[in-house]
Amino acid sequence: MVEPSKECQLVLRHFFNSSGVYCINVSMANDVSLAATTAKFTVDMGLSSSSTIVMLLGVLVLILAVGIVGYSYKRLKPYRPLTEDKVATEGPQLSGVRSSSAASMLWKSLNRRGAIDNSPLLQDRPL
Repeated sequence: MVEPSKECQLVLRHFFNSSGVYCINVSMANDVSLAATTAKFTVDMGLSSSSTIVMLLGVLVLILAVGIVGYSYKRLKPYRPLTEDKVATEGPQLSGVRSSSAASMLWKSLNRRGAIDNSPLLQDRPL
């Protein structure tokens, strides 16, 4: 084995951005000879504390967003008053199917008045 000297020293520096397996090939030649070597090494960066904090904050923001959406849906969904069931007042029909056409359902939905106007107390009908 040959001892290294200051005259033959070569320093290579490279900064790795991620973990992985890397190879280095070194070859030296002159007019009469060739020397070559290969080295394989592993760089394990692991999780740094900053990436762990960023990941934790991302998960917390996701949980917070889901909670806000759930709370908003529960609190802000529109109130729908109960209405009379036409099947119960008209009597039983075959297999619970209502006999209204798509056109009449469209007409009813376009001409629908607010829930307050449909109140039986405002229309002098018996309850």
